[in-house]
Amino acid sequence: MMLYWVAFARGDQGAMQQEVAQAAGKVYEPIIDLLRGEGECAQGKITSARATLGHGAASAQARGNKDWAASNLTAEAVCDAEAGFGQEARQTMSAALALSVGPDVRGDATLVFALTGDTARAEKLMTDLSKEFPYDTLLNQVKLPAAQAMISLGRNQPAQAVASLDSAHTYELGSERRAVNTFVVIYTRGEAFLRSHDGVKAAAEYQKILDHRGVGPTSVLYSLAHLGLGRAYALQGETAKAKVAYQDFFAVWKDADADVPVLKRARTEYEKLK
Repeated sequence: MMLYWVAFARGDQGAMQQEVAQAAGKVYEPIIDLLRGEGECAQGKITSARATLGHGAASAQARGNKDWAASNLTAEAVCDAEAGFGQEARQTMSAALALSVGPDVRGDATLVFALTGDTARAEKLMTDLSKEFPYDTLLNQVKLPAAQAMISLGRNQPAQAVASLDSAHTYELGSERRAVNTFVVIYTRGEAFLRSHDGVKAAAEYQKILDHRGVGPTSVLYSLAHLGLGRAYALQGETAKAKVAYQDFFAVWKDADADVPVLKRARTEYEKLK
């Protein structure tokens, strides 16, 4: 797994292909598919990411490992949610929950549903999980607060969103074993500061992500941090810096699918900077 991460971070296509080839037919193939799919998502290749993560889910399920199958589907749902495909994200997340009802998948589901506007379902899961797993530190200090912050943002309550994330400060640069939601706390805080029209604080959060790529090199939020930074600079009236940040995002997403909502919005925003 680490070798694929390193290869992706370096842009070493040969090493990445070698890792994929060596994993074919092996028990750990779904793990490589998860990382590969996340990496494709991080480049805006949403169609390819769906196919790769779907293959990983099918491979895991064929071996009777429903939890890893659910993890791959969860990664697909997170990808769709961050890219702006809300309906697809909710459908895929529901499929993951049909395979596994463990705290990891259900915790991720709170984030997906909160991000895509299914507040009722997110809140129901949050209530159930906090009661069932009161001593799960990362669940109660990181995932559920992040979901609550997303819900607050959906209600246009950015100050409440920032406050919800206070408990996660200690863990925000950590990486879970499946790396599905790496950077979610920092990124969500950045979004909250953007909503509060505080470009300086928002920029600091996005820059924190960009300064720590090794935490999650295949994370789509690392790529989107470039876009967030551009928006933060635009809020400050720093047009030249904003343009550079947007251009950095477009460079990462140079081979992205053309219909991705977040990319289309970014292009519209960039045109207004000129």
